[in-house]
Amino acid sequence: MSRRVGLLVALLACLLVPSRASADPTPGDNAFNVAQSEYQEDSQTITGQTANAGLTVVDSYLDPQCVRGEGNSNDALYGCGEQQTCGADNDGLLFNVLLDYGDGFQVAGQWCDDGTEAAPVPAQTITTAMVRRAFERVDLPRGELVIQPPDGETLVNIDTLVHTEAEPFTETVTLLGRTIDLDITPAQFTWTFGDGTSLTTDDPGRAYDPGLPMTAYVSHQYETAQQADLAVTTTWTARWRLDGGTWQDVDGTVESTSPAQRIQVRTATPRLTATGVTYTRD
Repeated sequence: MSRRVGLLVALLACLLVPSRASADPTPGDNAFNVAQSEYQEDSQTITGQTANAGLTVVDSYLDPQCVRGEGNSNDALYGCGEQQTCGADNDGLLFNVLLDYGDGFQVAGQWCDDGTEAAPVPAQTITTAMVRRAFERVDLPRGELVIQPPDGETLVNIDTLVHTEAEPFTETVTLLGRTIDLDITPAQFTWTFGDGTSLTTDDPGRAYDPGLPMTAYVSHQYETAQQADLAVTTTWTARWRLDGGTWQDVDGTVESTSPAQRIQVRTATPRLTATGVTYTRD
């Protein structure tokens, strides 16, 4: 290869391979390292009001609007070629306003840095993620587990009845100075019987009534004599509305579990009497 051809190849390589940033970029430049610096300088925490559920608005920052590339995006290897101006007759620099209220940054608008207006202060917005966290912080009823027969004893191979008290209720919280109504409903009950078995129902069970068949109850039969710890976990769903508006479902569910109750499962010997069959505990 001649010296002239070698010089030509080197020159073409310099022209085609992009440079990351000049050694001394100016504030108007938008090379990648400048965009990252502006990200750090413009990032701010919005303390604002604190909700009674312990919630705060998170972050915002100003991201340069690029003529090409995506500014601070990780996908933009070299950032902007140069920053976009506000318009043909306005040489102010254009920024995207990015906000994060707990569920990721999203572009909420644009701001022109032309010296006529201060940088925008993001409005505090209630999001579904904030409502869900408020729901998770509600003091849910744990639900008392009622067992029949009472007094902490039952027998092998007879129906042991269980039920709990769980009713829908409403809770009102304040998020960012606004009223959120939560309509909370028990949706599912998981009964653990202490012998390695469990049962899930949408029925909270009921107290014994001699006029009802056994299929009307939530019950369990133990196969062997043992000591067992019983509990019930209630799964709650909710819907919410803002300032008396339209109801919307809250994402997800929340659980509450009753205190465990210990029973002694005993065997008994059946005896035929004049009035029927009686059982004598062994």
